Amino acid sequence: MARQQTAAEPKNNSALFAESCLLPYQRPQGAPDLAIEIASPSDKPDDLARKAQQYLAAGARAVWVLYPEAQLAYLYRPGEHIEVRDESQSLDNVDLLPGFSVALSAVFGS
Repeated sequence: MARQQTAAEPKNNSALFAESCLLPYQRPQGAPDLAIEIASPSDKPDDLARKAQQYLAAGARAVWVLYPEAQLAYLYRPGEHIEVRDESQSLDNVDLLPGFSVALSAVFGS
């Protein structure tokens, strides 16, 4: 029988770590600078919001939670209000990813 996964365990996620926190032949230490969570239909929004707050509390500088079915992205930053973007907008973060921008319509394939 498979063990049930909790909301705090990694699942279908990505993380971006600054090169300065990586040592040769070692796993990254601490929270990622940017965590990206992609919601599955079975994920509960409250669980993903709690997980985003856990990333921030651990030192992440930003968390993106993507909801493909709703075609929405929730952007979390320490000490700021949650920003919601829809498929007509782009994902970017000039502090962490200077010059990077991707249309959410391209991310969601809409």
